[in-house]
Amino acid sequence: MPISREISEALDRLSNGNPQPNDLEIVRAAITAGDISIGRDMNQSILVRGDNNQVSLNFDLSPEILQNLLQKPVIDTKPGDLPPGSYLPFPRNRLFTGRVADIEKLSQALLNGEQAGAVINQTITGMGGLGKTQLAVEFAYRFGYQFKGVHWLDMREVQTLESQIALCGMKMTLPNFPPTQPEQVEATKYEWVTNGPRLLILDNFEDYDAANVVLGALQHSNLKLLITSRHTNWATGLGLNHLPLDEFSPQESVEFLRKYIPPEREDESDPERLAEHLGHLPLALELAGRYLEKQPRLKIDAYLAQTQKALEHRSMQNWKVEQKSLTGHDLSLAQTFAQSWELVKGETAQRLFITLGYCAPNTPIPQEILDAALGENADACDDCLSELSGLGLLKEGISIHPLLAEYARGFDEEFKNLTSFSENLAILASQTNRDADQKGNYSLFTPILFHVRSAAEYAETAELEPAGTLWNEIGYHVKYLADYIGAKAAYERALKIDEAAFGPDHPKVAIRVNNLGSVLQALGDHAGAKAAFERALKIDEAVFGPDHPNVAIRVWWLGVMARDEGETIKAKEYLERALRIFQKSLPPEHPNIKNVQSYLESL
Repeated sequence: MPISREISEALDRLSNGNPQPNDLEIVRAAITAGDISIGRDMNQSILVRGDNNQVSLNFDLSPEILQNLLQKPVIDTKPGDLPPGSYLPFPRNRLFTGRVADIEKLSQALLNGEQAGAVINQTITGMGGLGKTQLAVEFAYRFGYQFKGVHWLDMREVQTLESQIALCGMKMTLPNFPPTQPEQVEATKYEWVTNGPRLLILDNFEDYDAANVVLGALQHSNLKLLITSRHTNWATGLGLNHLPLDEFSPQESVEFLRKYIPPEREDESDPERLAEHLGHLPLALELAGRYLEKQPRLKIDAYLAQTQKALEHRSMQNWKVEQKSLTGHDLSLAQTFAQSWELVKGETAQRLFITLGYCAPNTPIPQEILDAALGENADACDDCLSELSGLGLLKEGISIHPLLAEYARGFDEEFKNLTSFSENLAILASQTNRDADQKGNYSLFTPILFHVRSAAEYAETAELEPAGTLWNEIGYHVKYLADYIGAKAAYERALKIDEAAFGPDHPKVAIRVNNLGSVLQALGDHAGAKAAFERALKIDEAVFGPDHPNVAIRVWWLGVMARDEGETIKAKEYLERALRIFQKSLPPEHPNIKNVQSYLESL
């Protein structure tokens, strides 16, 4: 379309040397808006280009007027503003909460540091829902005024990089902007490096194999790169300053939820419990807050009951999808996690992730547990951990977020992974307790305790046979820590599971009953303990006969209890019977023989 009459007349007056007071402003505004651009061809004439329009004029402008026209107006950019010509397709989030230390670290890296740029990762490396893009956007609005421009590049598809750069150039309304993409890219990059510094946000950069090419193309001291990514596997040689992004702190979580749930609606402890339930994950808190805000009669207590399986609740599944995220991201936790999960290619790594979903969340997972999870593929552990942590599915450390653990368990519908894991874990727990006994160091069990307990819960729910052994080993350990109440609860669960699995008269049941009797004795319930020991003895005598070593153990316990109650004669009968059985079936130096002899000598 042709240029407007107002612009044409202003150009005429400028060329004739008779400008009106506002002619320069009219033409300069047209240049800034991209309606026209001015340059010289080989004949030194002035070219005025409009939209699909090129007008070649036969007059010249004086150098002073031309320089005045091409001089960009000075705009006072303040904190919260983006410099003219910036491109950031997201508004500022007025509910942005916390992240004070993270913002400061970004400021140091990008405004004061000498690094080529900063990469925003998170401690749960690559985990979705932590607000990586949101943090980058907030930084841009807070500190964008200190740059000549802020430019957002969507890196989900690396092959679109040049078109992304060209788009930024169009948003800058550069004069004489070329019509074809290759020249547009060069013109944009030239403006960036000659008129800096510039903040370039490379959002969702997941193809780290392309990092050399991409960062090489954007390498310049005037270009400050802020990368958001699920990956941590960035080569050290790239010179990026890594910023691990963690979940909200408890204080930040409550502060964030209070923007949706006012204090007069819920007590202070209720948002705290909700935040803990959702693992302080910003996206989960946002989804919960949105939902509760629109459900004013729904109490947090009731919502917690509804979200025992959080990923299945409608608040976490694109509820009211029309109310989109400010950054355009999914409002579904499962879909967010799936973006990382779909990148896990190794079958062994997939199996490890699913299995670790049965571990205690947010708790360091020791090597023994990892080996139990991998079974015969334990040699592949390091490669699997690298792949999973590199995608943010495991935290550095190694541990797993509670919502990711729930997501992982969802892939084990028939409990195939849980079955093999609980079997291996039962062997590990039993061996660890034996090692602790031999070394007198019961702290050996501590690193695996919470994971054994977690797996025992799931195995019991799935009615898997190893559940009884897992609870038995937990009871054995905590009893030696003098947690008799905890030991009693664990032994009772083990007994209930094994009675259901094997029947009331099975040798395994005898073991569980005997162990329960031992903790009842420690708690002072002598009648209960005696009944338990006698039941265990009756089972083993029926199964193994009267002279089996298992029978000797049951008789031994009855003897110790009789001794403690002052029944010396009965204690001597029990202990002498136990000794006779041991001497028939065990070598003379066996510790059981020595221990029973010691008890007899103490009578």
